Order: sequence, then C-alpha cells, then structure tokens
Amino acid sequence: MGDFAMVHAMLGLANKLMIGLLTHKLLIILLLLFVARRAERWIPADPTPPTADIYADYKLIALRLLFGVSAAPYCQAASVALVNALGGGVVALPSQGWWFPFSLLTYLVIFDLQQYAVHRLAHRSTFFWSMHSLHHSARVVTVTSCTRHFWFEEVFAVALGLPIGLALRVPVEILIVAAPLRSLIIALAHTNVRAGYGFFSLLITGPQYHRIHHSSHPEHIDKNFAEVFPLWDVIFGTVWRPKPDEFPATGLTSGDVPAGFVDLFLWPVRHRFARAVKR
Repeated sequence: MGDFAMVHAMLGLANKLMIGLLTHKLLIILLLLFVARRAERWIPADPTPPTADIYADYKLIALRLLFGVSAAPYCQAASVALVNALGGGVVALPSQGWWFPFSLLTYLVIFDLQQYAVHRLAHRSTFFWSMHSLHHSARVVTVTSCTRHFWFEEVFAVALGLPIGLALRVPVEILIVAAPLRSLIIALAHTNVRAGYGFFSLLITGPQYHRIHHSSHPEHIDKNFAEVFPLWDVIFGTVWRPKPDEFPATGLTSGDVPAGFVDLFLWPVRHRFARAVKR
C-alpha cells in the first residue's frame, strides 16, 4: 500500500509539473518572440528575410501551442518527470542548497550530450535527414525557425526524455528551471541578428555560432551541432569558430524550400525518405 501511495504521489507531482510548464510556457514564448523580432529588425544578419517563410513559421507556432508541443524542452522535461514518477532514475540529483546549480548544470550537460548525438544522427541517417532537412530549409534563420520541424521529429524529441528519466532522478524544481532555460538558449541561437557571444561563444551556443550550422557554404556542412554547449563540438571535432564578420547565407545547398504551408507536413513524403534533399 505504501508503494502505491508513493507512485500516486509521484504521478501527482508529474501532473503538476506539466500543468505548471504549460501555464507559463505561452507567456515566455510570446515575450521571447516580441523581444527577438525587435532585435532582428534592429541588427539583422540578413536584412531581407522572406516574409512568407516567417508567416508559415508563425502558423506552425500557433498549431503547436494549440496541441501543447510548441517547445520540445518543455515536453521533454515533462516526460522525464513522468518516467521518474513511474520508478525510473538510477542516480538521484540533489537539489538542496548549493546542490541545486550543480545538479541543474549536470542535467543540462548530460541532456545536451544526448541531443548532440541525436542531432548528428539526424544528419547522417537518410530516414531522419528526410525530416530534419525541413528545419534546414529556412532561407533565412530567424527566431521562428526553431519551430520549423517535421511533426514526427518533434514526437521523437519528446521520447528522448525516456533514457534520461531512466538514468537520472531529477527533482521537479530542476526541470521547471531547465525547460525554459533550454528553450530560451535554443530560440536565441536561431535569431537573425548580426551578433555573437564573443569570448563566451564556445561556452553557450549563440546566433552566430549556430548560423554556421545552417550555412549553405560547403565548408560549414556538418559543423556546430551543439544545441546548448559547444563543448561537444570541440570534443568530437565538429566545431567551426566563426570569424567576427562571418555571417554566411543559410538554407539547403540545393535551394529546396517547402512548396506552401501544407508541404511543412508532407516534406519527407514528398522526398520519399531519400537524400533527394541535399545538405
């Protein structure tokens, strides 16, 4: 009876986390969009972003808000909490006092390593590239581009909370901080601004650093995979540290773009799960 009560309590905590994340997620996303779009108009890396592309991305944002999957980090945090509630988690991360920042950083670093590995797989696997190439089809990378993902890729991303939840027992208070923090870093890395993080560019992924990853120049292909910490690119030899004035054109080398809003949902089918879409 005691075990049942514990599981019930943990499921209750997971449910509260999901509700809490969804409650403040909308406000964070709207505020971020407002501030980032203002910055993109003020110091754009590319002053002429295609309006149609941005409107299509806004439609995707609206749909994902409707279905509650507008930001993968939030859903991933909820999936970690759910797995923990069902008994997962071999190593418990403490959150009391000074342990909190250490455990938060540990969670972010381990999760980012997993994201790095999955991101590289998305570029090497024909199956996953047929979906991920949609994200790289943005002719100008803007803050709205971080939502340009094929829907099944998003479902797969949420499932990535499973191995983390099985390995780590993560306190809810850490997940509540980690989700918006990851979401903020990822969104800012996609902003169309002529700016980088300077000395900190190899500590946290920024807009100039990530722009290299979206570059259509051959020398930049398969570089700068890291989602949050460029440390992984440095360790695994995929880093490209941009020069101060290096803000390359972005998009697929083939120049392929979605043929309308519906194509955002049919992209891999149209390309028949083949490398018809070239990097």
